[in-house]
Amino acid sequence: MRKTLLLPAQQMGYQVIGQVRKDTALYLPPPPHNGKRGRPRKYGDKLTSEKVAGLPTVSQKLFLYGRWQTLHYRSTEALAYFLGGQLIRVVWAQMEQSDGSLCQPRLFLCTDLSLSATRILLAYGRRWSIEDLFNQLKNRWGWKESWQQTRQVLHRWTQILSTSYALPQLLAMQGGRQVQELADLSPWRAKQPITASRVRQGLARIFRYVDIRSHWNPKSGKFEPQRSPKRADRPLGQGKAA
Repeated sequence: MRKTLLLPAQQMGYQVIGQVRKDTALYLPPPPHNGKRGRPRKYGDKLTSEKVAGLPTVSQKLFLYGRWQTLHYRSTEALAYFLGGQLIRVVWAQMEQSDGSLCQPRLFLCTDLSLSATRILLAYGRRWSIEDLFNQLKNRWGWKESWQQTRQVLHRWTQILSTSYALPQLLAMQGGRQVQELADLSPWRAKQPITASRVRQGLARIFRYVDIRSHWNPKSGKFEPQRSPKRADRPLGQGKAA
């Protein structure tokens, strides 16, 4: 996470939880000013690896990424140098694997100081629910091999892919008689629940006969419905007099 994402989100009124580089420059709050001449210190001591190792370690079992897992973490409040000295809560966490070994430590930050380390880890773990979407869009829908050379075309292609992914998912959740007819492609699965895959096959059966390119208006750069031909362009014998 970079400040180009974090700061604009804060300006819009959001609190941010995210992962940052392990070597992010972090400092302890400065000691109180001693009243002597000169400006007060903006930063305290730097949080080196030795100081981080001296923080108390908490071991806790949390439900993350679809199963119960044991985490070992340290947490404290610190000043982030890349955020201009903003006070944040940071969490160093390691996940315990099945053989008892620990994964590489990861560093998380949170701009909401009222949240505990446990709530920060649980909130960050909620991103797992969208990882399946990203995996399918990247590896199955072609983002990994995207060949678009301009940002506008890439954004347009991304919007089309996202819509084509979300529509079967939403229809499968909605259900109903019309969706049942749409997904009625396999009679031997009549008593099984409607899935997004069956809805997608039904939509593909309809849209394969739709000429998408004919709706593209190169002048405006948008997809628009086809307009009926003007009266002057109509063939003879199709007017009202006929």
